[in-house]
This record gives sequence, C-alpha cells and structure tokens, in this order.
Amino acid sequence: MKCNQSNLGYVNLFLILCILIIPASSDGATAKLWEYHDWTFINTTYSGNPYELIATALFTHTSSGTQITTELFYNENNTWKLRFTGIETGEWTFVTTCSDPDLDDLTGSVDIQPNPGVAGFMTRHTGGNRWGRLGLDENFVPQYAMYSSPDWYYDNPVWIDDGIETFFGDHGFNGLHTIVLCRWFDLYKTRYTEFSTTNPDPDPRTFEALELLITKVHAAGGLVHIWAWGDEQRQMTPIGFDGGKNGTVDQRLQRYICARLGPLPGWSMGYGWDLQEWVNYSDLQTWHNYMKSHLGWPHFLGGRSPDLTQIYSHSSGNQECWFSSYQQHRPDYNKYVEAIEQKHTGMPSFMTDRFRVRIDVYPEKDYTEEMTRRGLYHSTMAGGVGNIWGYLVPDYPPDGSTYPYPNKHWILTYSRFFGLMSAIDNRNRFTKDMVRDNNITDGICFRESNTLYIFYKEDTSSITMNLSAMDGPRFAVAVDTTKNYEELPLGQLSATNHVWYTPYSSDWVVAVGNPIPVSPLSVDLGRIDIEKGLFRVTNSDGNTIAVHQGDKICRRNKDVDVDFYVYFNVAGSYAYQGSRSEVYIMVDYFDTGTGALTMEYDAVGGDAYKNSGSVILGNTNAWKQHTYIITDAYFGNRQNGGADFRISKSGGGVFYLDVVHVSEDSPPLTAPVISEVVPDPDTVFVGVEYTRQLTLDQGYPLPSWSVVQGPPGVQVNEFGLVSGWVTTGEDAGEFLTFEITANNSQGSDTEQWVVKVKSIADIDDDGDVDQEDFGHFQTCFSGDGRPYGEGCEDADFDADNDVDLYDYRKFSSCMGGTNNPPGC
Repeated sequence: MKCNQSNLGYVNLFLILCILIIPASSDGATAKLWEYHDWTFINTTYSGNPYELIATALFTHTSSGTQITTELFYNENNTWKLRFTGIETGEWTFVTTCSDPDLDDLTGSVDIQPNPGVAGFMTRHTGGNRWGRLGLDENFVPQYAMYSSPDWYYDNPVWIDDGIETFFGDHGFNGLHTIVLCRWFDLYKTRYTEFSTTNPDPDPRTFEALELLITKVHAAGGLVHIWAWGDEQRQMTPIGFDGGKNGTVDQRLQRYICARLGPLPGWSMGYGWDLQEWVNYSDLQTWHNYMKSHLGWPHFLGGRSPDLTQIYSHSSGNQECWFSSYQQHRPDYNKYVEAIEQKHTGMPSFMTDRFRVRIDVYPEKDYTEEMTRRGLYHSTMAGGVGNIWGYLVPDYPPDGSTYPYPNKHWILTYSRFFGLMSAIDNRNRFTKDMVRDNNITDGICFRESNTLYIFYKEDTSSITMNLSAMDGPRFAVAVDTTKNYEELPLGQLSATNHVWYTPYSSDWVVAVGNPIPVSPLSVDLGRIDIEKGLFRVTNSDGNTIAVHQGDKICRRNKDVDVDFYVYFNVAGSYAYQGSRSEVYIMVDYFDTGTGALTMEYDAVGGDAYKNSGSVILGNTNAWKQHTYIITDAYFGNRQNGGADFRISKSGGGVFYLDVVHVSEDSPPLTAPVISEVVPDPDTVFVGVEYTRQLTLDQGYPLPSWSVVQGPPGVQVNEFGLVSGWVTTGEDAGEFLTFEITANNSQGSDTEQWVVKVKSIADIDDDGDVDQEDFGHFQTCFSGDGRPYGEGCEDADFDADNDVDLYDYRKFSSCMGGTNNPPGC
C-alpha cells in the first residue's frame, strides 16, 4: 500500500537522508518466537499529520516464503517504529513501501529463535469452536477477571504485577479484561464530549499502557480482552468524532491499533457494549474487515449482541478472526451449550457481558460467588465458552477492576482441575478432542474418546458413571469444587456402569482416566506457581507474597505476625492416606537470618503436624537446598486448608522459599562441602560466647561434625552449630584458629577460619583499653538523649543513638590501661 499524502515535504538530499534516517540493520537482530522486535526510524522532513502517514513493511520468511504485511506507527519526536513478531523460527527479511522517501525502501532482517513452551497468538481448535493458542497444542477456556482501565496501569508495572499475582496466581483466572473507550485519544478522557476537537490523534500514553499490560500478561502465560468502546448513551463511542463510526478518525485509530498492538500476541477485542443501540451489522462488518486488512497477525474480534437472538456475524467464507459474542444474563449449562453449538458453529464463543457479584444493583442479573464457581464448570463442560468475572462488594472499585474474591480458592480449584492432569506431562484435563456425552451420567459428562471422562454434578451425594465403553480399567480422582484443590483417589474403575457415593453432599467433579503421577512432584513458587502435582495452599496463618530475593522470584510469608507457615498439598493421585509413606521433600530456601526452617507433615498414626526436623539458618544470604526425609507420610489433607505439610521458621520472622520437590527417590549421594565462613577473620567481643552456624553447599547423607582445632570448650553439634567457648579479657587482641570437619559415607570436608577477640571499648583496635580510647570516647560524649557526632558510632555501646553515662560506665569497667588485658 502506498502512502497517499500529497504534501510530503521531504528534502531529497542523500547526505541529509543519511543523517536523518537510522537504517534497519540486520546485524545481530534476534528475537524469540512469539516475542516482538522493534526497529526505529527518524524522519524530520515530514510536515503532514504523522498519524496519517501510511508506510507498510513486507516481511518474508527466508526458508518457507511465508509473508506478513504490517505498517509502521508514529512514536512521537519525529520517530516511527516498525514492530514484528515471528510466527516461524529462522530468518525474516523486510522491505518498506511509502511515497515519503525517508520511510521508503528500508530493509532489514531478524533471526527468530525457538521459544519452547511459550504461547503465541490465539487460534481455533476442534472444528473451529474451541479456543487455542499457536505454539501450544491444547485447548483453553478464557476466564477473564475485570481489570483496570489504561489510566490506572499506565507507567505502573508494579500495579500490573500485583494484578497478575492476585488474579492469576491466587485466583487461577487466565486473563484480564480492560476497557478503553475514548481514552484511545486521551488517556484521561472517557467521553467524546470531553474533547475540544473532533479530530484527535491516538494518544501514545494509552498505547504504552496497553503494551505494558499485554506483554506482562503474555509473559505470565495469560490473555487480555479489550473492550474498544462503550455505549452511545454515555458518549463512549467514536460517533462524536469526524466521520463517526468507521470514519476518518476511527479508521486512523484502527490502523494505529493494528500497527502498534497487532504484533503483540495474546489479546482479543470486542467493539463495545450495548451495540444494538448504536451499531448495525454493516457497521461491525466494516470495522472487522478494515481491521483484518491491516492486521498482519491473527486476533479475535467480536461484537456483543443481546441474548442469543442476534449475532453480528459474517458469511460462511469470512470466519477468520471472529468469535461469536453474546450478552446473556446468568447463562446456565444449557445456554452455554446453545451458544457454542447451535448458534454459530465453527467459531469460539464468548459471553461478553460481565458476570459481577453485586448487591441489588440489577437483582435479575447480579451473581453470587456460588453462581460464579458453578459458571466456571458450566462454561467449560459445555465445550469452552469464555467469560468475564468480577466481585464488586461492597461497592464498585474506583479503578473499575474486581476486588479479590473472598472464596478465591474456589476459582483456583477449578483452574487446577482443568490444568495439568499430573506430573507426568503437560496435558490438560480439558483436551482438544473432548465431546459432551450426558447420556452416560445423571450429571453432565465431557469425555475424550474412551480414555478420559470428566463427570460433574451439583448438590449431590452420588454420581452415576457408565464407563462400559471405556478401553479398560482407568484410574480416577474426585475433587470437591467448594474446597481447596484436594484429589480424592477412587482407585481403578473398570469398564462398566458405576455409581459413586460421595463422602458428603457437595458439588463434585470426577476425572476417570487420570494418569497416576510419578516422581518428582514439584511447585516452583513465584507470581504464578508452576505446579506439577504439588500445590501451595493459602490459609489464615499461611498467606504469602511473591518477591525478588537473590536472583529468583520466590515467595515469602506475607505478615510475620500472622503468617507463620507456608502450606502444601500433595496430589492425592500420587500419595493419599498412607499409600506412599516414604518420601523425600527437597526445599530451596534463602539462607538469611538466624533460627531454623522446620517442616511438619501429616503422618501415619494420627499426628497431622509431626515434626520432620529442621535446617539451621546460617545467614549466608545465598540460596540453599535441604531435604526432609519422611518414612511415615499419611498425607490425608488433615492440616489447615486441606494441606499435607507445612514449613515455618523458628522464632518467627521472614523466610523465603522457591522450588519444592516431593519424590520417592532419595537425593544423589554426595560428599559434604561446607560453605565458606565469611567474614574471615570473624570477630567476637570479650565476655561473649562465640557461635557460628556452618552450612553445607551439598552433602547426602547428612554428615557428622567434629572439632579438629579450636580454643578450650569449643564444640560442634549435629547440625554444624559451633559454640561452647566464652571469651575473657585475657583473650583480647588474640587471633584464634577454628577447624571443623563434616564427614559422611561419601567423603569429608574441612573448613578453617580465624576469630579475633576484641573488647567493645577497644576503639583503636590495639588489644587494650587505655587513654587513647578514652580520648576518642570523651570527644564523642553527648549526654542522654543527645545525638552523637559524626564518627562516634563506635562509642555508643548500647546503640541508643547517644553517648551518655551508661556508655561511660561500660567503658570504665573495661579500662585496663596500656598493654594490659581489658576488663571486658
């Protein structure tokens, strides 16, 4: 496409062009699959509206010949950017076309590297009506949490990180929903009546905010759904700008969206709400076709219609990038089925109203938490219909997003159930080839061939499951959807008709054909935990937050005065009620402070909080790993929140955990390696018992410790704690050598270091307390409650920010004179 501006205003001088243009260099340009790369070009000669300047770039994949066409976008200050995301690995080259010579015939290339396990653009699976993502051969169901508008998260990555941690990590949603409205043209204006012009340009701040949200959410494995406009009743539409719907201003914006956001994977867009009031079929079709013609990458677009009676649809030959979108109050399972199967086949479906928990705002429309929980299962078991959810009690949040749900563990249990089946592989329980088959149950059933069956029934004490067509005995687990995720193993079920009687009446979901996981189970704690059969459990005394510590994103206890534990649940399909009693639990912890990390576990014999030992903290400020050995694990979910074991720090305070493994295999046998003692020389004051906690970099089985060299009385215990030697004034100024050995069946290691003994009053560090020390003390004396002067920290013996009579009495008791042992 050629630039169609007539007033180009360029200077056709080669030397000036060489100065003004930053060429797109192919040297070293690399990016990962599904991650975008930008080129920047400077053009100071263009005199028209830079947002109207159209410059296209044709990208070609060198090996396959695949081509993608996109446009450059204006980025202020006489700069244009070209943005590209590779959909195939290998080299891509580009050439630009524009009638402005500064942006015409620019060339470059980028090498796209593999990015395994990362999702790409949204796509369709299973006949077109299942949501999927390029790069991942699996289905998903979009379950979005209502989130802030761009003015709230603009230039605020911490706000977005907190939202991801709260609504992805703590709740289990997989997407965030955001509303733009007229903020497209001014970050802080929502209605066209707020503008002084009818011909505004896109606001780069709004796009910076959306870029930040989309890229962070995508990096977290999630999605963003954008509502472009609102309703005309509140002037939240493009109608008030030049040309109105799909007019000059609107289509200029559409091109900018396509060029700037189009290369970013992981977002979809709805045109607005209450469309029946201000948009007809032709309007929406024009918008869709124009967007599609400028989008170089696939993004789902839709337009919400009332109930299931009207759909802004398309001809059968133009289905690409559409999702079928409905406004439906309180859809039940049958409505979800109707939406995905009976109205518009071949497209994913989305109930694009917001299903909000409110108190008497619209009583016929508002949700409860129970309706939310059940809606998650209804929409999934129907075949996978997307939703937007929000909790707005007691009032509507000022930023427009949802509050955390009081029973957020209900949503997380749903997410975990349809997430990883086990620690065997990365299969989801919601698979590409699943179909409904309610004829074989008195509840509802979703199955994959004759190998995997999902049954769901509410308020029930039994579930009928006709498995006569199953291809042989299959392992089964049940989950109570109203609790923290806990797997209740049902054993091997044969290929026949079954009635399972539940332990109590509740809403139950059962997976038949669930593979039995194998070691090791693991959970990698972070903003969003990476779970493989092992799950962190939130409880009133076990809340955590994600933090950066060392070189890792990990989790720590949130409130040290309340949150004393981090709880974990082992998948019941792996170990339940003593079925696997001997396990090894390996914990990556940050070794900081003093005290010890203790594990308590649900043990055979009725003790749900049996102590499995501790690892002593050595304050090395480094990441360590410790293995807790358990020989009598019961793991019957008898701890708080249905957990199987928990970790705490003796004496309280902050503690940090990262990766936790549960395995039936013992750790590899290794000789001990003692961590280096720092500082060396170490220091101890006169009259104080010297202690030093030694820690291991490795060593299994756990070693025995012994003293090779040290002053009289020194000893080392079974955990490597050195103690027993109390210094006297006779030791002042002395340097004493310590040597400790750790030994196991695989070998031994010895650590040697030096300790200097010092009087607290020996300010000049010469081994005595004399007039020279007193002279410094006298200079620093300030009196009770009066701050001391610069350089007097060493005279404040009680560390109360003054040098007073208390400090003088302490100094006097230590005074021994030149070359004499100090008194203390």
